[in-house]
Amino acid sequence: MTAIKPLTKPPIKPQENAADAVVITRGEWLFVIVTALAVLVVTTLPYLYGYWSAPPDKQFMGVVYNIPDHMQYFSWFREFGDANLAANKLTPEPNAPVFFNLLWWSLARIGGWLGVGYAGMYQALRWGATLLFLLLAYRMLSWFFADRPRRTTAFLLLLFGAGLGWVLIAMKYTVTNGELLWPLDVYVAEPNTFFSILGSPHFVAAALYIFVFDLVLRGHAKGQLRYAVYAGLFALFMGWQHAYDLLIVYGVVGAYALLVWLRDRKLPLYLVWSGLIIGAISVWPALYSVLLTSLDPLWERVLAQFANAGVYTPPLYRLPVLLGLPFLLALYTVIRQNPFRLQDVSNNDLFVRGWFWISFVLIYLPVDYQIHMLNG
Repeated sequence: MTAIKPLTKPPIKPQENAADAVVITRGEWLFVIVTALAVLVVTTLPYLYGYWSAPPDKQFMGVVYNIPDHMQYFSWFREFGDANLAANKLTPEPNAPVFFNLLWWSLARIGGWLGVGYAGMYQALRWGATLLFLLLAYRMLSWFFADRPRRTTAFLLLLFGAGLGWVLIAMKYTVTNGELLWPLDVYVAEPNTFFSILGSPHFVAAALYIFVFDLVLRGHAKGQLRYAVYAGLFALFMGWQHAYDLLIVYGVVGAYALLVWLRDRKLPLYLVWSGLIIGAISVWPALYSVLLTSLDPLWERVLAQFANAGVYTPPLYRLPVLLGLPFLLALYTVIRQNPFRLQDVSNNDLFVRGWFWISFVLIYLPVDYQIHMLNG
């Protein structure tokens, strides 16, 4: 008598990626695009107001936030219009043109070819980077959420959930007698997607480095090292714009490899080779930044501006103010799932855990501020 096999799927092994088979529907892509366009329209209104409300004897410069940093970007945009290297024009001391940043070089050159100035290219960056990042972020979410409702919820949290600075603002007008507690926790834009889309689009463009992680996960699932080559080339491209992001790339991939090693109790050779390939291809922008700030006395002194401004990552107990609801939900989830249990945990879950825990190390690295100072 022939036995009948049960009509159930076998359990997913830890080495398998369940989300690898997820297909994002056209309706989902349409939802992402419409949401992105709606956000861009809303965040364009302050710029339109600036242009329409400027008095006849003044000119709106096309910037709504963080004027000091944008003056630096103005300078780079102007310098890169007809040169490949820029001098530091924010000091009276004479200095040679030795600085390069691919993002502002590209914007300056494209703007020159099209006859478009800084303000126009800034808006092109804002719209282009926002659309690309949100599409890529949703693609990344498909690795970790097999069902559409959770993908959509995570996407909306990513876009609108960051930051609890509004609580401090409410306290300012109610219980703290007009004093804003911890103002940098309110004004720092990097961890706040919506805020960055509004006033710091170069941060949104920098966040495209997450495509490296997509390639690493895809390559690991397929066991093909060519994805590591693609990831290294993309990391190299991003590194010439924001070299400090390479620390995030190396840290997250390294944390993932470590957790896979601890789970399987054997060296994950694919991830080791991937890390070596990615590092060998992409490390050059980081080396350039280190040499620039080590060998050139003026650029070395530039780094002191962070200490003068007191721009440092806040203490741990204030991270919820800076990062908001996504951070609190992630912290709750990782604790509830027992971070010390690795057996039978999928590669996807290990990757997220590694990304989460290594972030605590990366945001307190002093070198991160040094490279950040050079790249905006």
